[in-house]
Amino acid sequence: MNSKTSSLILTHLVLAIGVVSECAAQQFVPVQHTISTPYGNVTTTTNMMVGGYNYGNGTSNPSRKYKFTIVLKNDSTFTVKKRIDISKDKHVIHVKVKGKKVEITPDQTKEISRISYMANDKLTGIPSGNYWLFLSIQGRISAYSYLAEVNSEYLVAVKKYDGPIVKITDQSLREMLDGNEKALKYLEKKQYKNAIEAYNVRR
Repeated sequence: MNSKTSSLILTHLVLAIGVVSECAAQQFVPVQHTISTPYGNVTTTTNMMVGGYNYGNGTSNPSRKYKFTIVLKNDSTFTVKKRIDISKDKHVIHVKVKGKKVEITPDQTKEISRISYMANDKLTGIPSGNYWLFLSIQGRISAYSYLAEVNSEYLVAVKKYDGPIVKITDQSLREMLDGNEKALKYLEKKQYKNAIEAYNVRR
């Protein structure tokens, strides 16, 4: 084995050890986030990696920065790398146009989207009043979130098959679960995401 090969192997070993050490040093801590919605406050607990990715601002806006493509009502389209501010009663994206700060709100748009590498597809948000709704779970029961995330815990609306999109509540979801015992057990614990996923599993 020549010295060049030995050096290359050593470099890879050092990098691998560094990655393993970094992962081993990470710790997960439960962090609660509360989002104000027209249906009441939505609170969920997320296990966050200390020292890892900054999930929102860590307080009231667990919204990540993504490269969004925005289609306005006049069909003009542009792309920005921003975070949707969901901390207020009306969601907004702050952008600069010719040096001036401009607020883009849902009612000004036809849609907003980003490429989801997890789903390997476009994740689209549709305007709904003061908010964008992103399809988070797709199946017999589909669920929507204010966050541009696949499989999000922050679910605020649901629909069954091609039915209407309705706010997610114990009652609205119970009616969709058709007596599915496993799903109903999750519902009793207010674990909406788990209840929907349990129902969507085809037997």
